[in-house]
Amino acid sequence: MSDYLDHLYPLIPIVHRPTFRADLEKGKDLFDGDFLTLVLSICAATVGTMPRKFNEYRNAPSPLRFQTRTEMINHCYDMCLGLRGPDYFDEINFNKWASSYLTQIALFQIGQHNRQRMVEVEAMQ
Repeated sequence: MSDYLDHLYPLIPIVHRPTFRADLEKGKDLFDGDFLTLVLSICAATVGTMPRKFNEYRNAPSPLRFQTRTEMINHCYDMCLGLRGPDYFDEINFNKWASSYLTQIALFQIGQHNRQRMVEVEAMQ
């Protein structure tokens, strides 16, 4: 999260930093599925747009278990899809839009252009 907030945020200012940091600190991702999808999508976008950092993440004290950026981004997207219920699109909110927007950025960065376009259309919807 710090890499997104420090380095990527100036290019993709999706969240309100003070509110986002406060939500992270209070563990909002533990009880709010839409916020969790936003966090997962931020992770995917960060890994997608900052490839040089991936090896750092893999060698961190709590290392990533993924071998490639593509594997991690696809896993984040699959987790986001798994958090959706049948009524997911019945209520529109900012976190849902931001999650789709950030995910399509990540997918574009790893060359999954058809999938990226599908998620981009979802964000536009």
